[in-house]
Amino acid sequence: MAWKDGWAEARAWLHIKEDLYLYRRAKVRTFRFDCGLGPTELAEDVAVADIGIDLRRYLLGEAVLKRRRQLADMLDKVRARAADRVFLHAR
Repeated sequence: MAWKDGWAEARAWLHIKEDLYLYRRAKVRTFRFDCGLGPTELAEDVAVADIGIDLRRYLLGEAVLKRRRQLADMLDKVRARAADRVFLHAR
């Protein structure tokens, strides 16, 4: 999503087991110039790459998993913000 405040934001999540997920949020500043990759797409790529980093951390035994309820709460906040029409566009 590209927000009116000049930031683009994306989220990524990966179901691991039962009600446990990896979840990452990436936020990048939009500088309003074109380089072939828009800020929303860049934020999406960063969020997915961060999931890969957390997957490695999980496999090494670090506590990086989120419960389904935590994931739902975080996504509900995004939906509420979008409902307030403070974003420019969503893919």
